[in-house]
Amino acid sequence: MIIKLLSLLFGYVRITIRGSTIERFLNVCIKNEIKLHKIERKDEICMCASVSIYDFRRLLHYMGRTGCHVHITKKIGLPFFIYKLRKRYALWFGTILAVLLFFALTSCIWVIDIEASGDIDLVELRKNLNDAGAYTGAPIYFIDETKIAQTVRFNMKTLDYISVSRLGNRLIIQAINDTDAPEIQDDKSVTGIVASYDGVITKMDVKGGYPLVKVGDAVLQGDKLVTALTPPTTEQGTGHIGHSIASITADTLRTEQSITSLTRLKKEYTGKTKTQFAILIGNFRINLYIGTGISGIGWEKTVSENQLHIGEGTYFPIKIIRQDYKKYNVTEITYSEQAIEQEMLENAKARLKNTMISGEINTISYTSEKKDDALILNITAHCTEDIASEISEEGLTLPEKQTENTSQ
Repeated sequence: MIIKLLSLLFGYVRITIRGSTIERFLNVCIKNEIKLHKIERKDEICMCASVSIYDFRRLLHYMGRTGCHVHITKKIGLPFFIYKLRKRYALWFGTILAVLLFFALTSCIWVIDIEASGDIDLVELRKNLNDAGAYTGAPIYFIDETKIAQTVRFNMKTLDYISVSRLGNRLIIQAINDTDAPEIQDDKSVTGIVASYDGVITKMDVKGGYPLVKVGDAVLQGDKLVTALTPPTTEQGTGHIGHSIASITADTLRTEQSITSLTRLKKEYTGKTKTQFAILIGNFRINLYIGTGISGIGWEKTVSENQLHIGEGTYFPIKIIRQDYKKYNVTEITYSEQAIEQEMLENAKARLKNTMISGEINTISYTSEKKDDALILNITAHCTEDIASEISEEGLTLPEKQTENTSQ
């Protein structure tokens, strides 16, 4: 395969040799290292073969010694193709312009892929990348990946990690802000514990601070459960102020009311579709359809973009935009009360569990009421959950130690 491609690249000719001394012709070729390929003997005085352009020119110097005549029957390869087109100046001008345009376009950044993890403001990140020199259309030789990463990291203090790498004329940005990382608590801070919800305490595990309630107490949301101020345990003691740590489990009663319509709109596709194409070159759009796009109720629109590229690292500022439309009709569907009731109940359970710090729903009861075209669901849930919520108690001071006056 490689030999065939090289032959096409450098060119070769198909020749016919005629004469009564073909054996002498072959001996001359062997002696002078002239390589013949695809030799076909037609008869005793005729033979066909392929020979490279270089070897054919050498062969002409030895033809008088062979007693044979050589005729070219076919010219194959790139040199002959170029020779045929030598006077087509417009074609050569267009080819050269296309090559120059190719190198000009591929020497700029046209794609910036951002892989963000965590709570990151993408608008702010793109703005800082632009200010650091990482923008669409930036020349590749101006791109300094290390400097861009350092500049963005300096300007965005909230980022935990950022990396900038280049693949051809494509920039890959990886940014991480680990908002899910456990918060490091300062065990020297002065904090207390309050109730995050109403309930009756069933279990207490206090590892720091002084408890103000006990198991069996009923508490309201916001009541202080543990304080940072520990009173003295002896007459000579002075007490101390520290960091409160506690897990306080309570039986809680949660209520919720939700309203949902029994009638809903549903899309029914008719099977009718339309597709429109457009080309985006930089910021200039060329619509390949007449008129404007389809809009309004009754058509579902999906837009996809494909950027012209070669492999994974060579991109061009050209996008093919495809707009697909699906025709649909909207119909009203009335669901049964049982179906809507079950759906509302499942959604309510999920919401309740999401509002708990740590706990579970023990029992749940509900009443439903139909009003007009809606269903009203009143839910009561008995839960067991951790209601301990930490608050700051900075500023607490120890009470002054009182002494008895013994003077008469």
